[in-house]
Amino acid sequence: MADVNVNLADIVIQLSNVQFEETVLRFSQFLTFKNPQYRFALSKQRVQEEFDLLSNTYAKRIITYPEAEFNALYQDLPVCLWEDKVVLFHGVLISLDDSGYLFTAPSGVGKSTHAGLWKSYFKERAEIINGDKILLRVKDDGLWGYGSPWKGKENIGNSSSVRLKAICLLERGRDNVLIPLGKKAASNYGWLIEQVMLKNRQEEILRLIQWLKNAIEYVDLYQLHCNMKIEAAITAYNGMNNLMHG
Repeated sequence: MADVNVNLADIVIQLSNVQFEETVLRFSQFLTFKNPQYRFALSKQRVQEEFDLLSNTYAKRIITYPEAEFNALYQDLPVCLWEDKVVLFHGVLISLDDSGYLFTAPSGVGKSTHAGLWKSYFKERAEIINGDKILLRVKDDGLWGYGSPWKGKENIGNSSSVRLKAICLLERGRDNVLIPLGKKAASNYGWLIEQVMLKNRQEEILRLIQWLKNAIEYVDLYQLHCNMKIEAAITAYNGMNNLMHG
């Protein structure tokens, strides 16, 4: 067993009694020698519970105990981070010219594909900080997005951070159309709340709504109907930056 310190959204947590080397490797980009602010430990019983749950849920897959430990951390760590008002959010975070663009949608819509279009068009200017689960934190100067160890099937991401300029809901469409959503009450944005990865989300719904009301004051909100061609990335970027298409 090992104790390791990890930096998640500028919060240093000591993960105590980590059972498997594979778990440490998955957190390797986030390891730090800084003094921890919190200590977090999973019991063997908790890992066993997650193993049993995964085995029952995915009966045709071979589940390993390292996978169960990592998934238990995915379930339980966000609850700890939420105490510091850090949210784990389902989406893809792109950094371009020191501005962050967060695209969210239900699984299967094409978030990773859309992020790939930004990389294809903007080349080295664009960096995918995380391809699946982003940590969000409101700071004095804005809403910041951070990479997390949970990177999705493509395993794309790093430990970088960026101040967000926009959050955009992706939807499939024949044409590429970017629609500004404006500054409405966060309670109207169920699509935002649905993408918060917090296992006790319903119990925390009032606090989450208040957090979202605060967070969206720092960013622009959009809906993008897109066809997953390179023009979709151009339409999104130009619209979010008030540029003419060209």
